[in-house]
Amino acid sequence: MTDILIVFVGVVLLLVEVLLIPGFGIAGIAGIGIILWGLYELLLPDVPVGQEIQSMAITGLTIGIIGGIIGLILLFKLMTKTEFWKKLTSPAVQKKNEGYNSSIGLEDLIGQKGIADTDLRPSGWINVGNQRIFVVTEGSYIDQNDNVIILSVDGNRVVVRKIK
Repeated sequence: MTDILIVFVGVVLLLVEVLLIPGFGIAGIAGIGIILWGLYELLLPDVPVGQEIQSMAITGLTIGIIGGIIGLILLFKLMTKTEFWKKLTSPAVQKKNEGYNSSIGLEDLIGQKGIADTDLRPSGWINVGNQRIFVVTEGSYIDQNDNVIILSVDGNRVVVRKIK
C-alpha cells in the first residue's frame, strides 16, 4: 500500500510542477524520481527479500521503461502514416501562390491616407475610409486627429508616418 502512496506523491509533485511552478525544476525531477522509486517498490513483495529479487525488480523496471519508450516511438512513427493523421494535420506546406495567406489583406492600403483615431505612441488606431486599423509609426509619436500615410504592410504590421 505504501508503494502506491509513493507513486501518488510523485504524481502530485509532477502536477504541482506543471500547474503551479513555472519551468521544470526540483519538484518535477523529484516527482519523476519518486515515481520511479514507487514503481520499483511495486515490483517487490511485502516480505523481506534478497539481493537477487531486488536485482530482478530493477531489471524488470528498466525493461519496462525502455520498452515503453520504444513502443511510444514506434506508435508515433506508425501513427503519422495513417489516414487519420493526414486528416488531423496539414499534409503539405501551405504556399502563398496556392492561395494560403496569413495576413489580413491590408497590402492594398499602402500609400493611402488616414486620420489617427488615437495617439500613436508609437502604436495605436487610425481610420482609413471606413476601416479602423491598428498601426505602428516609424518611431515618432503622432497625436490624435493628425493625418497619416500608410508606408508599408508586413503581414499584420502596418507602418505609418505623419503627413506634414
